[in-house]
Amino acid sequence: MLKEVCEKALNEGLKINLDNCLYQFNDKRKNCDKVPRYYYFLAGFIKIKNIKSILEFGTYNGGSSIAMNNGFNESNNNKIVTVDLTSFSKERLNNYKNIKRIQGNILDEKIFEEVIKNFEEDIDLVFIDSDHEYSHVKKCIETYVNKLNPKYVIFDDIHLNSSMNKLWNEISQKYNTFDISELLWRGNNCGIGIMEYI
Repeated sequence: MLKEVCEKALNEGLKINLDNCLYQFNDKRKNCDKVPRYYYFLAGFIKIKNIKSILEFGTYNGGSSIAMNNGFNESNNNKIVTVDLTSFSKERLNNYKNIKRIQGNILDEKIFEEVIKNFEEDIDLVFIDSDHEYSHVKKCIETYVNKLNPKYVIFDDIHLNSSMNKLWNEISQKYNTFDISELLWRGNNCGIGIMEYI
């Protein structure tokens, strides 16, 4: 079932204009001149599942935040809270009223409290694209997912290293999951996966 949902999400996302979501680097590397394919998946998933509340870890330059924002259906209640150690996305996200940026370590108690106060009830989606390491991501799940009870959790870079492979294998044994990687890329890739938490 998740496979069919993800296929539909990608197809729908490819119809959404994401020209404002080009991936930008914060160093001397040349910025991408096309939208990353997984941004289309994210936007399409938000649209077809009518997602309204999102918590994102790992803002970087805000491209995925904007892609998800572009997938929102019309509503006054849509919200993305995105957390990152850096301020790279500050200027880029200033013009998006549905996106609240928080700078800090997502595992700090003060940041946790600031994040939680933005959500009055259970949320729809957590997107984890921060430190790609087993203990960090597992702690994020224990701290936030168990508290906010999202319907879905999307993990970026599930095949980046052995640590993330281990985590993805554990999650896949416990929850309904789907490895979206083959829909998005062919051959070697760092992977992206979805977990149904409901």
